[in-house]
Amino acid sequence: MLTALWTTTSYVELHISNAVLLKRVRIYLCHKFSGQKLKDIGLHFGIRVSGVSQASRRVALQIKDDKKLKKKIDKIISDLNLSTV
Repeated sequence: MLTALWTTTSYVELHISNAVLLKRVRIYLCHKFSGQKLKDIGLHFGIRVSGVSQASRRVALQIKDDKKLKKKIDKIISDLNLSTV
């Protein structure tokens, strides 16, 4: 599952063009749907465990405030058939 999420970069890029936000969304999706340890997610993205938590938390907060972003992420989740582990 984590490998599948890691390789979805080009698909996610179709929906999110901002590079910083793109990375955060990829981290968020991995954190929320992969079931992997934060350490493993962090190793893949070249950040520490706290960075994974912080990026994921920031996206979750943005989703609450930005309906367009929420709609984009919901579409990505739906199109990739993601479900929480």
